[in-house]
Amino acid sequence: MHYKFLSGKFTITPGVSFHAYDMTNTQLGTALNQFFFRILPDFLTIYQIKKAETLTYNFGYTNSFTDINKLAEGFVFNNYNSLSKGSRTLENATQQTHSLRYFKYNMFNLENISANLTYSKTIDAIKTKSIFNGVNQSSSPYNSDFADESASAFAMYGRSFLKNYKASFNTRLGWSKFNNIQNATLTVRESFTQTHTITAATNYKNLPNLELGYSLTVNDYNNTKF
Repeated sequence: MHYKFLSGKFTITPGVSFHAYDMTNTQLGTALNQFFFRILPDFLTIYQIKKAETLTYNFGYTNSFTDINKLAEGFVFNNYNSLSKGSRTLENATQQTHSLRYFKYNMFNLENISANLTYSKTIDAIKTKSIFNGVNQSSSPYNSDFADESASAFAMYGRSFLKNYKASFNTRLGWSKFNNIQNATLTVRESFTQTHTITAATNYKNLPNLELGYSLTVNDYNNTKF
């Protein structure tokens, strides 16, 4: 159910969806039933600054479920020294996402400006718990009590000049934090990635064109930088 209305330069669309789930899992001579409801809101706002310039905010909740293999209680040989076992009591994960996007375009000089911010948080994420015993490993899935988070940012500017030349610059940032259990110990992994690119090019219609650019990517994962 959505309701859309206009207010000045704003287009606002709040909404909500109602979900009912009924799942039955039969294994080892017994049946496990899960029946529950979920109310998932969402929200969209568009601010029309000018004809070719907008600012958009989007928010929403989503449900996600695991595959059938992680619900099977039996043991599976992944390798000669690796065993995995499912869990029939796994529940669904819920994710909320926020995004903010800016866009501007000028057709006279082909100026293009865009930027985007995104943040997501996952609750009850289905993770894999690993236990190491020498070279042997056993793993099983579980619903994490700790939320996973990620955020990203992107910005780009490009335009043409002197009629037959164009240049652009963009930068992309990404951050994430994940929680896992290994040998009954909680481990938190964080990563931060950044990519910066600048290019310049010719823009002839009847001649070969040349493009020259430079790109730098830096990845910092768990205090190790590449």
